[in-house]
Amino acid sequence: MAGNEERVNVASEVGDERGSLQQLTDPALAYMPQEQLLSELLVRIAAILRADTAAILLLDGEGRHLLARAAKGIEEEVEQGVRIPVGKGFAGRIAAERRAIAIDDVNHADILNPILREKGIRSLLGAPLLVEGRVLGVLHVGSLVPRHFDASEADLLQVAADRAAIAIEHATLTEGRRLAVALQHQLLPGLRALPGVEIASRYLPASDEALGGDWCDAFPLPGGRVAVAVGDVVGHGVGAAVVMAQLRTALRAYAADGLTPGEVLTRMNRLMLQLGPRSMTTLAYAVVDPRSGTIEVANAGHPPPLAVDDHGSGYLDGPGGLPLAVSDDARYQSAFHRCPPGTTIVLYTDGLVERRGEVIDTGLERLRLAVPPGVDVDAACARIVSALAAENRRDDVALLVLRLP
Repeated sequence: MAGNEERVNVASEVGDERGSLQQLTDPALAYMPQEQLLSELLVRIAAILRADTAAILLLDGEGRHLLARAAKGIEEEVEQGVRIPVGKGFAGRIAAERRAIAIDDVNHADILNPILREKGIRSLLGAPLLVEGRVLGVLHVGSLVPRHFDASEADLLQVAADRAAIAIEHATLTEGRRLAVALQHQLLPGLRALPGVEIASRYLPASDEALGGDWCDAFPLPGGRVAVAVGDVVGHGVGAAVVMAQLRTALRAYAADGLTPGEVLTRMNRLMLQLGPRSMTTLAYAVVDPRSGTIEVANAGHPPPLAVDDHGSGYLDGPGGLPLAVSDDARYQSAFHRCPPGTTIVLYTDGLVERRGEVIDTGLERLRLAVPPGVDVDAACARIVSALAAENRRDDVALLVLRLP
C-alpha cells in the first residue's frame, strides 16, 4: 500500500507541476510591462520547481553578454548589474550550448558570478530562453540545500523557459512599439501654432509594421519664417525612432544658428558620419518666408516638395543631393522658389508615392492631381490619404501640408 501511495503522490506532484505551467501562459501576463512580467515569471517558475532562488538574464544588444534583469532570492544580481560573457561560467555556457545544465555542487563548479556562492546556493539548474531557435537569455533556479536536479526536472525547466521566452518576446515587442510610438508622437508636434501659415500633418504606419523611420517637423524661425522638414530613416522600430529624435534635434539646432537649408543638411551629414547615427536618411528641408512669398529648399535624396497655387501645380526641383550618412564629400545647396499668397506646399515620404511594379513618376502625378488649389490643409491631407495611401502599402507615410493664407 505504501508503494502505491508513493506512486500516487509522485504522479500528483508531476500533474500539479504540469498544471502549474499553465500559469506561464496566463493571458494577464501579456498586459504587464516587461519588468513586472519578469518578476512575476520568476515567482511562478520558482514555485513550479520548488526552488529557493530564480533569475532571468537577457542577452544585450550585441549578443555577447548576458545581463541580469530579474531575480528572486538573489536580487543582488540585478542591483549590481551582473554581466556574464556568453560561453563563460554557468549561465554563459547555457546560452552558448543552447541546452539545460545542472550543477549539483556550486562550490566545485566553474561559476563566474560570486553572488551565487555568497548567497549560499548549493545546487543550480538553468535552461536557455529560446524563441524560434533564437536565444533571448537564460533562466536558472537554485537550491540552498544540496539537491540533484534530474532529467525530468531539467525537461520541466526547459518547458517553463520556452513558455517564459514567448511571454518575454511578446512583452519586448509590445514595449518597443509603445516606446517607438511615444517617440513618433514627439516627432509630430502640434503644427498649427505657427504664425503666418496654416499647417497639418499625418503619420500612417505600414500595415505590417508598428513604426518606421518616417518623420516630419515644423517650427518658427526669426523674422516670421517657418522651417518645415520631412525625413525617412532606413529601418523600423525603436532604433529608427531614436535616430529620428537625434536628427530632429540636430536639424533644429543648426537651423537656429541661421544656416541656409543647404548648409543645415551639409552639417547634419558631417555630424552623422563623424559621430553617428550612421543610418542612411533622406530628408527634404525648407524655409518658408510668408512675408516675401518665397521658399528655400534643400534636398538629400528625398522626393521633391509639391507646390499648388491658382496657376497650377508642380514640383520644386533644385540641386539634389545624396541621402545623409552616405558620403563625406556630399555638399548640399538651396534653391529659391516664389510662393504667391494661397500657395499650398506638400512634403511627404516615398511611401506615399511608391507602389510595387509602378514607376515613381506615376505616383508623383497621382499626388499632383490630388491637391486642388485653395483647399484648406486638413482637407488636403484627407484628399491625399484617400487618393494615395493604399491599405496594402509596405512602407510608412509621413505627410506635411503647409499653406500661405
